[in-house]
Amino acid sequence: MQARIVWRRWATPPYAACVAALGYAALKAYWGAGGTGLLDTVSLTSNDEITANPWFVAFGLWGTAALAVAGVAITLAMVRPWGRAFPRWMLLVPAWFGCTLLVPRGVLGFVSDVLLLTGVKPTYGAGATAADVHRWAYWDLLFYSPLFLVWGVTLAVTAWSYGRRTRRPRE
Repeated sequence: MQARIVWRRWATPPYAACVAALGYAALKAYWGAGGTGLLDTVSLTSNDEITANPWFVAFGLWGTAALAVAGVAITLAMVRPWGRAFPRWMLLVPAWFGCTLLVPRGVLGFVSDVLLLTGVKPTYGAGATAADVHRWAYWDLLFYSPLFLVWGVTLAVTAWSYGRRTRRPRE
């Protein structure tokens, strides 16, 4: 007999948040392991920092990857049966905290990139050419800002839905 997957209205955003978080974690872990692909899409200072302090930067990259994976676990705990083992606040507090970081990063990154690419905001950087700054802005506009925005919004929808589903009735 074939297993049938039943999707609930509240089930899609958590998994979208998990995909975004795992993509982010994979990229950070790749850079932490010494990979250099797509590293030139972040900034010139990233390359300089890695050559100057490779262990410190690797620790930071692995730390952010671990936080993203922890975010996946928290997100899944809000929609899977095993998540009932945790107190409600232990899932909602970090979820809402993550939303307050991710959504503004996505929105402000998008606005900043549009202003930079349209010429409203001048291009400046420590030792970076205008072409480098524009390349970073394009990558941020098309990849990083949408990633953070989708991750933050889907995490917010998940936290809101979980909060409503687990609310105790008033007496």
